[in-house]
Amino acid sequence: MLKILELKNSKNKGIIQCKQYHLKGETNYYKIDPDYGTEKDFQNFLGKTHKMGFKVILDMMMNHTPSQHPWFIEASTNKNSKYRNYYIWADSKTNINQLSAFGPRQWYKKGDSYYYALSKN
Repeated sequence: MLKILELKNSKNKGIIQCKQYHLKGETNYYKIDPDYGTEKDFQNFLGKTHKMGFKVILDMMMNHTPSQHPWFIEASTNKNSKYRNYYIWADSKTNINQLSAFGPRQWYKKGDSYYYALSKN
């Protein structure tokens, strides 16, 4: 027998904590957005869906984070951070005025470094 579960998400965003309306602003990959309940609510949901024979797959946008994300904050304040290489950084010797395929401004100052971004948030 085929089981069908229809979920409607009027906000068009994932369940991960997010400060922005769209999908691209996750601020904490380890917390459930309060709009969807608590960690306990999510655990209950998982238990019920597994009992029904469903698997739950979460889609996480790991290829970009907003400047308010803890990984970016740590990377921008600590050059030895394990998250530093998650981002593209340049020092003052780099030509940050070069044009790119996406527009004239791609480098943004943060502390004594510059980070590369396709959009500033």
